[in-house]
Amino acid sequence: MEYFYIGLFLIFSGSLISIVFPEKIKAQVVSFFSGLGTIFVVIPALNVLFNGITISKSLYLNSPIGKIDFVIDPLSAFFILVISIMSFIGILYSVGYIQPYLNKNNGISSHYIFLSILICSMLGVVTVQNSLFFLILWEIMSLSSFFLVIFENYKKEVLSAGISYLIYMHISVIFIILGFIILSLKSGSLEFNSFKTVLSSNKMFSDVIFIILFTGFGIKAGFVPFHNWLPK
Repeated sequence: MEYFYIGLFLIFSGSLISIVFPEKIKAQVVSFFSGLGTIFVVIPALNVLFNGITISKSLYLNSPIGKIDFVIDPLSAFFILVISIMSFIGILYSVGYIQPYLNKNNGISSHYIFLSILICSMLGVVTVQNSLFFLILWEIMSLSSFFLVIFENYKKEVLSAGISYLIYMHISVIFIILGFIILSLKSGSLEFNSFKTVLSSNKMFSDVIFIILFTGFGIKAGFVPFHNWLPK
């Protein structure tokens, strides 16, 4: 699991280090550190997939969060591979894509900082097992992606699309919070593992929770009919 944390650190630190470099090579600097970080993140994911194991690491914070388990099992390992590799490819693509925006006060440095925050929070979301900390990472993910959406904020249609996105994301998180509150009260814990027993013991209850969470995650994912924000 240490490799996973090192990878997150490298991905994020690359965007911070790029601040001191000229705009024309910021993308290359971020790409370099993102590449290194991706390698470290992918190592434990591949280990889990090929050896059929599960690895975990626990952190302890003050109340109300308490114990936080980060787990890489076969399912989260698959998503780690998808997120990290596709994010790295996206950063490589940005080397050319970002060229027209250089030296035009577009906030290239902040763009890469929010991009690295988005990548790290997505990787955190698929590994964390504490519902409250999941929501914190989820909110970080939504806010960082909002700042990426409004990169061309001098355009009214872009700013409008960004605000629409932000509104829908917070409607989405209301449903997710509601589902997690009900599950936490019912199970007496914030841990995802404790939700399994509650959900398996009552089919009607699990169906209601499914609808609530499906609505929340569906809005975020842009599923029809929750996709109104996406065309913008």
